[in-house]
Amino acid sequence: MSRNNFYYDYDAVKRVPNKYHLTPFMIRNRLYWKDFDRAVKEKEIYLNTAFKDKHSEGRWQRAFGCKRNGNAKFSDEDEAFFQYDRQKDKFYFDCYAMEGMCGYKFLNFYQKEEIENEYDMYLQINIIRWFNHMIDEGMIGIKEEAKR
Repeated sequence: MSRNNFYYDYDAVKRVPNKYHLTPFMIRNRLYWKDFDRAVKEKEIYLNTAFKDKHSEGRWQRAFGCKRNGNAKFSDEDEAFFQYDRQKDKFYFDCYAMEGMCGYKFLNFYQKEEIENEYDMYLQINIIRWFNHMIDEGMIGIKEEAKR
């Protein structure tokens, strides 16, 4: 994807680095719960029963907005949802722009070419901040890549 316009906050990326080199693909396919019960107890995730059916209790999730350091102006222009279905043992991760009206897809975090505006930038920062915390605290782990 090539865009003429982009927004990038170098200072914010220095403050919140992508320590684990996460990508959206990795979030969906290589993460696992190391301490699910602690994440629930500490209210890092909540149960969204909108996905409840006869085979599932719903999806446990964390919602992200593009709010930056207490500025309510950037709360849900861009948003993302990290979800987990315990019955399927499956992670979901989706991002949206324009108040949920459009999907926001990107391959890698903090790539200038994939950050069009302030909303995109701070959404990615908030996602990385939370995953850094969850991995640092031992609640989420990263599966090793399969040897070829």
